[in-house]
Amino acid sequence: NRIPEIRFGASFDYDEPTQFVEYDAVLDSTTDLSSDEPTNWDKAYTDANSSGSFDAGDPGWVRYYWSPTQTDFDQWIISDSFDASGDTSVVLMFDEYLDDYPDASYPDAHDTAAAHISYDDGATWTTVWELADSSWYGPSGPEGYWTRHVIPVGAGTAQMKVAFSFRGGNSFNIDYFHVDNIFVLDEIPQDHYDVFNVYRDGEMLVEDHEYTSFADVGVPYGEEHCYRVQAKHVPYPDGMTVISGLSNIACAAPGNQIPTVPTLLSPADNDTIMINVDASGNYVDQNNNVGVSFSWEGSTDADGHELMYYFVFGGELEMIPIDIAATALLSFEVPYNVLVPAMSSIGENVISGDWAIGVTDSIPIYQPVPFELIVTEGRHLVIDAGYALSVDEGLLPEVFALHQNYPNPFNPVTTIRYDVPEQSLVRMEIYNVLGQKVAVVVNGIQDPGFHAVRWNGTNMYGNPLSSGMYFYHIQAGDFRSIKKLILVK
Repeated sequence: NRIPEIRFGASFDYDEPTQFVEYDAVLDSTTDLSSDEPTNWDKAYTDANSSGSFDAGDPGWVRYYWSPTQTDFDQWIISDSFDASGDTSVVLMFDEYLDDYPDASYPDAHDTAAAHISYDDGATWTTVWELADSSWYGPSGPEGYWTRHVIPVGAGTAQMKVAFSFRGGNSFNIDYFHVDNIFVLDEIPQDHYDVFNVYRDGEMLVEDHEYTSFADVGVPYGEEHCYRVQAKHVPYPDGMTVISGLSNIACAAPGNQIPTVPTLLSPADNDTIMINVDASGNYVDQNNNVGVSFSWEGSTDADGHELMYYFVFGGELEMIPIDIAATALLSFEVPYNVLVPAMSSIGENVISGDWAIGVTDSIPIYQPVPFELIVTEGRHLVIDAGYALSVDEGLLPEVFALHQNYPNPFNPVTTIRYDVPEQSLVRMEIYNVLGQKVAVVVNGIQDPGFHAVRWNGTNMYGNPLSSGMYFYHIQAGDFRSIKKLILVK
């Protein structure tokens, strides 16, 4: 329902600029199309208000006429140049009326009216419409006999012109060709358009809005305004506009739409990170990463506001050194060469707790209430730096030991730590409550040190086990120990 944009327009109303010149193609001569010079084309007007004189805005048209007669003629009117560059489909619209008298006794005297378009400032012309004279004697005036034409003429250029011509063998003194309402548009028009005026608190906010919805952007949140709409029925390209009364009143205050909840990616829930020292002396985990990376899928905000993400830590994870309060990124890494010394400084080899990500669009709910933070569900995380710290400090366990797994209960992975004071053959097995061996998680020679193993709740064949109580048993040299764990699904 968009009203087309006008690239060129001429309706020939009284006192309107001429915008055309007359061109005689036979004599190759040009004349200004104005009332003070003799031409073959002239303007005709209607005394719309019956004042006895022509006034500004009185409707008019342009017509070709020659008296007494003109033979072998080819008369044009050519518009000023106009710019339609960038338009992929230009449309020519015009009204015409041909009042022509073909005489059978003059077989070579028939006339033809035509419309033309130039894409190169008049250097060449393309005929887009033609009409030969009729076989009947028409009325003497154009009222009621107008025909409107809407013709696509291709892509626009920066130097376009439109022209109309009337050519033939004999004009007699009673042949007329009338043209009016010449428009070049950027799309095919409708015969009318419904547009709207929007009022806010009694004052017009927008005029001739072409759509049935309007967004009043930039209104502060919580600030109420009242609106009314007024419809206008607009004929195209001219005619009487019908304006309706104002609509009912609707009042509203904008409210912020909060972002969606982020989706956590890594680390996984109940994950355990085992930090070791590689051959080069670097802190690395079981996947050879040099830091713990927290990542998440971004939120969406219906209002299009910029989003900021905040880290939320609970339990012993609160001591993780984070050097930024908020970020617009979707991941953040804590290097182990920062994390391990921080754990050592508080005397902790293992820390655990929950982590989550909060998001906000930083828009106050109601002034001056602080913004709302949308937080994901937490994930549990265990970070074990015991082995790395024992290597750093040159420490070795003094006795064999088997520690309680963590987390416990667990799903899907738990970590079991054990100490080996001397090189030994170590074997650790998992049993169900019936005493049946279901998994072997350690089996081999191990050097002295603090060790850990992760178990994912599967049996020796990689199949997941059911929920319930299990026992893990270790044998290292003469040392034996057993503890229970609980798998929950």
